[in-house]
Amino acid sequence: MCGIVGLFLKDKKLGADLGAMLTDMLVTMTDRGPDSAGIAIYGQNSKEHGKLTIQSDNPVADFATLSADLSKTLGCTVSLDAKDTHAVLHFDDLLFLGASISRYLSVISYPQVP
Repeated sequence: MCGIVGLFLKDKKLGADLGAMLTDMLVTMTDRGPDSAGIAIYGQNSKEHGKLTIQSDNPVADFATLSADLSKTLGCTVSLDAKDTHAVLHFDDLLFLGASISRYLSVISYPQVP
């Protein structure tokens, strides 16, 4: 079983209690399964850097040359931090990356669904 929780604070006075609120949410979620828990905190948008987390059933083979292959294909620097079956890809140029992915997707042919 899985679950996702989120907290969006609009009242700056509650900022001092953010850690306690996040802790309570994550403790409550541990009853829903052993997989993992994580926290993402979003602030000002950054157009310079982005990241993407991926998972593979065959990480040794799939992650071996992935950052070099993506860097070459997309034309921007891509680094990879792998841990077990997951990896975080870091991109140095989100605007260029978005344009590259759009070009890449425009040449892929998708099977027709009956």
